[in-house]
Amino acid sequence: DISVHCDVHIFNWLIKYVKRNTKENKDCEMPTLEPGNVISILISSEFLKMDSLVEQCIQYCHKNMNAIVATPCNMNCINANLLTRIADLFTHKKV
Repeated sequence: DISVHCDVHIFNWLIKYVKRNTKENKDCEMPTLEPGNVISILISSEFLKMDSLVEQCIQYCHKNMNAIVATPCNMNCINANLLTRIADLFTHKKV
């Protein structure tokens, strides 16, 4: 048994992501990463070992960091590994 604590909307997003290519959901489009949800999805996907989604979230964070920091999200939950991976994408000119 595992226990995952996340917002119901984030859980729903993750379920849609997992089922996006199944036969039953072939017409469903991939859920969208947004500044207001990407941090929670990043943390949850890393916990669940969803490596490709983690990478998508990291790339999204790099491209949209200004919009992300403008949201009321709590970034204190990002672990050092994820933070380093995001930070490594920035140069001193981009900061």
